[in-house]
Order: sequence, then C-alpha cells, then structure tokens
Amino acid sequence: MEMPLLKLPDIIPNLERRQNPPTMNNFDHVRKNIRIYGRGIFKSPPPYRQLASQPSYSSTPPPLPPRQVTDRLISQFYDSTHRSYPLIHWPTFQHEVERVYLAGGFHAMPQVWVASFFAVLACGTLQTLDSLPHSPKAEVEGMSYLDTSARALNNWTDEMVIDHARTSLLISIFATEVNLKSAGLVWLGSAVRIAQDIGLHCETGPWPVVEGEIRRRVWWAIYAWDR
Repeated sequence: MEMPLLKLPDIIPNLERRQNPPTMNNFDHVRKNIRIYGRGIFKSPPPYRQLASQPSYSSTPPPLPPRQVTDRLISQFYDSTHRSYPLIHWPTFQHEVERVYLAGGFHAMPQVWVASFFAVLACGTLQTLDSLPHSPKAEVEGMSYLDTSARALNNWTDEMVIDHARTSLLISIFATEVNLKSAGLVWLGSAVRIAQDIGLHCETGPWPVVEGEIRRRVWWAIYAWDR
C-alpha cells in the first residue's frame, strides 16, 4: 500500500533584512519637558531623576554623643556588621563624622544622614567588648540610638535617596539581632521597596564609579539579608 508523500514548501532564503529603527539623539529637551509638564503626574526613571538636596532638621537636632563613645561604636560596627555588609563608603563616612564633630552638631547635615549615623551606632552596640556578647546595658544603649534613628528617618518624602534604604536595612539588622523579629521584617520590607524605587537594582546609570559601586553593594546587602 503506497502512502502519499508529504510535500513541504521549499525554503526560500529571506534576502530582505529587517532594518533597525533609526537612532534618535538629542533627547535632553524632551526629558526636560517631561520633568516640567509631567510634574506630579509622571515620575522619571531613576537614571534620569533629578533629586533635590535633602533637607536639614526643621526642629532641634539630637545631641551629639561623646566622641569617645562614637569612635568605639563605629570601630565595633566596622569590625562586625560592615565586614559582612560593606554598604558604606568608609572614607567618606569618616570624613562626614569628623566634620560633624568639628561643627559641634548636626545643623549642617541632612536629616537622613543623621538617621543613618545613629543606625550605625545602634548596630555598633551589637558587638561589645564585654564578656557577654549582648549585655543588657549594650541593648538599652542600642535601643536609644535606634529610636533616634527611626525618628530622624522621614519616609513620607517623595525624594528617596540611598541613605533611606541603608538606614532601613541597618534598623532591620539591629531589630532582628535583639530578637524583634516582626519589626525587623517590617523595616526590611521598607528597605526593599525604597531600593526598588530609587533603582538600586539597576546596574547601569549615569552615576560616578564610587556611587555606582555603593549602590550595588547596598542592593546586594539588602538581598542577602532578606535571603
């Protein structure tokens, strides 16, 4: 019994190549118009977002801790938390701390930086020089710094920066380490959303080399802590 042969159409090579769309340059004026006429309606993507300067304290800023206490806690933070989560550019941070103590207060610093500073001090109390790893005195001291950091952190702003994500992560680390599990999860979720809002998960952007590396480290620190 003969079976009919299956006839397939001949393969004809497509000699016509699809042309790529033309390259369109000089779109700076378009981005400028979007920012002007789309204000309050459209939010530019993170690489093209122009952020305003962060505000300083509108009320009385918190008092400066004694310098020897700050040096001790920053050193303990560097030897513990920072080694696992290097999310701070250390030379810049040391320079800013020095400038704060030379000025005698936080008046010249952005409020979100003050929140980040006290979050660092809080995490620095987790690694004490006492015989007990988590002495009650260190936990009380850390909670006071944590409270100051949380009060200084303004999450109601629409101008989020990397310090918002960094501070939320450090608060989550401290809260989890002192067995405040639910609070740690809440602050971690806030850090994830802030990081996505400001585009920390984007590898490319018009950022300087150091800033781009810090953005990458903060994002992966949040990811690692979440996992």
